[in-house]
Amino acid sequence: MKKLLVIIILISNAAAAQIQEKIKTTSRADVDLIVNLVLNETTKKYTQVKVDSVKSRYYIDNQFSDGENLLNVYFAKYNEGGNKDLNITGSNYYRFARVAGVYKDVFPFWKKYFQPDADFLQVATNKNGKVVQLQSNGDNYSAAFNKAGDAWIIEIRKY
Repeated sequence: MKKLLVIIILISNAAAAQIQEKIKTTSRADVDLIVNLVLNETTKKYTQVKVDSVKSRYYIDNQFSDGENLLNVYFAKYNEGGNKDLNITGSNYYRFARVAGVYKDVFPFWKKYFQPDADFLQVATNKNGKVVQLQSNGDNYSAAFNKAGDAWIIEIRKY
């Protein structure tokens, strides 16, 4: 029994580490990876309806629909180390910022990658999960899972 518990903890930690190392990334492939990880945890089949990056310097909003519900996976885009006055370009990076959708489709992602001990009914009743502290590429973040209107949102903030 102890061995099974250790294996479960290791798998949970590996899943959390997979997201943590990609919260802040310079790779567009990592953005697509996180989007796919979210979609893999949903209970319904979602298809992409829109990628909104009109302000492509500032965000990428991946929008999906199952015909009835919407699911959004949002990334902020930043430039780090740039200085126009000094003609320094800097590095662009993406920060995984938010997932919004119906509870039954967002909760499994929250449980797998952020709060492995989360209980489906308890979180729904309380209208939130616990706040989780994370680190990615030397930066500190907090992740929270809350109900906002009709949607449930996982939000990741830098602090």
